[in-house]
This record gives sequence, structure tokens and C-alpha cells, in this order.
Amino acid sequence: MKKIIQLFTVCLILTSCEFQKVTDLENSFEIKVLAEPVLSKLNIKVFDSKDGSDIPVNIDLRFTGANADQIYTVNGGKNFKIENGFIIVGINRNTVVSEDSPLNITATITANGYMPKTQEINFDGSDIQEVQMSMIKLDDLPNSVMLESVTETLVGNKTTKEILIEMPSSSDPDEIMEVSIPADTEFYDENGNTMT
Repeated sequence: MKKIIQLFTVCLILTSCEFQKVTDLENSFEIKVLAEPVLSKLNIKVFDSKDGSDIPVNIDLRFTGANADQIYTVNGGKNFKIENGFIIVGINRNTVVSEDSPLNITATITANGYMPKTQEINFDGSDIQEVQMSMIKLDDLPNSVMLESVTETLVGNKTTKEILIEMPSSSDPDEIMEVSIPADTEFYDENGNTMT
């Protein structure tokens, strides 16, 4: 009988130890769900090219290209609002990219009183990258920059006559610089498609 009690006690102790292991495992068991809707994040910094300060007006950010619809904010939305000069975007987590097969898109930023800026961006599967986009204020151009605008109507995606742009030289006001676009010049977008 003494042996049975000893055997019963040993079994009870072993069972208690194993039960405690199961209880410990149960208490420490966690399921983690990552709710990151985007991968290959890109931190875009936008600033005034003259002094590096924030742009004080609303900035419009647009993405174009074959897969631009795969770009989202880190929260999974499409409201590309730049706050304090920054925005973080990424690609849909179901889109496969790599260094050998990147996703190439074009980012364009515009703001009232500033020259628009366009830049190609590549999502290559890196965890996070940074792109800096500076903007030039139209009423505070650098001394070496002149802005001249000419409007011409294209017929059949071609110029109908020569377009001549004349600007005085920044170093010698008597010297005139000329840029000429010949008649019958055609225009194409970044994908080689005819612009209409």
C-alpha cells in the first residue's frame, strides 16, 4: 500500500508540473497581427529650395505612371497630404517589387506661388527610403534663373510654326538668349505616347 501511495504521489507531482507548463504556455500565448497596408515605404520631404524651410501653402502631390494606383499613405489611404514638409507613402503590400523589378512612378508636386516639380521615384523593396523635393518660389527666383512662358496650340500633336523664346542674359542685359522649337515638332509623354 505504501508503494501505491508513493506511486500516486509521484504521478500527482508529475501531473502538476506538466499542468503548470501548459498553464504557463497558455498565459504567454499571443497572436500578433500586423496592420501595415504598405511596404517599401518612402519618406518624401518637400521644402523651399532657397532656405530649406517648409512651404507655407497647401502642396498638391500626385503620382502618375502605369502602377500609380498601387501607391498609398502608410495608413492605407489615398489622401496624399503633406504635413510639416513630410509625407510617408508606400506600395500596396500585395505588389511584389525588388531591386531587379522595381515599381517606377512619377511624383509631381504643385503649390500656389511655386514652380511645379516632377521627379521619378523607384520602389525597390527597401524597407524605407527618403526622397527630397525642393520647390522654387516664383517671385523669388535665383539670379541665374529666368522664367519665360509661351502658349502655342498644337495641331495633330505638332507645332504649326516655329516657336521662338527670347530672354535677356542674366550677365549682360544687351545680350539676348534664344530658344527655338521648330515647326512640326511632336510631343510625347514619359511612356512615348503622343500627347493630346
